[in-house]
Amino acid sequence: MEKKNPFKAAINELIGAQDDVSPVSTLGTAPDSNLAEELIEPEQLSAAGTDENENTVPFRSAGPSALITEDVVIDGSISAERDMLFAGTIRGNVRCEGKLTVQGRIEGDVTAGEVSMISAKVRGKTICQGQLIMDEHSIVVGDIESDEAVLSGKVNGDIHTNGNIDIRATALVVGDLEFGTVSVEHGAAITGKMTTKSADNPSQAFSELI
Repeated sequence: MEKKNPFKAAINELIGAQDDVSPVSTLGTAPDSNLAEELIEPEQLSAAGTDENENTVPFRSAGPSALITEDVVIDGSISAERDMLFAGTIRGNVRCEGKLTVQGRIEGDVTAGEVSMISAKVRGKTICQGQLIMDEHSIVVGDIESDEAVLSGKVNGDIHTNGNIDIRATALVVGDLEFGTVSVEHGAAITGKMTTKSADNPSQAFSELI
């Protein structure tokens, strides 16, 4: 009788896809480390179905972060309760309760507490409750909503921030910007309308002259 791997069985049971999904590699936790990471080894993970609620793979770890390696390809949405480093490719939405570091490709909407993009490719809407940072090698095609943003890469979409948006010299933005405050470095390229959020009606400032 073939001996079952309890780790593989637990992961397959967690994603609820023992019959429809190829077995997922063993979940490894780094010994003697403060950073216990949830690791999916290079395998192709496919979640059947189109309904978002039925097609979401939850990643829960005892440690503070989950790691998805660059060779992993996911068809379907995923969610994490803590921080996540995503370096793979996904055709689906990504939700992260903590900080999401993207070093791969996402074709779907992103929702996270904080977002850091490093050579990332994202096609979809990004909603960030805190600060969003993207480096000069990252590309986003879709709208961005965040509390604050630091942009050094390319964005094709509208950007809305409650606080400050910092647009660096290497940035290229094609879309409208709405923000609390803004700083733009020399060399940045912006095509679109820029609007400052204000409690006051700007037209009132000229009421005495009209």
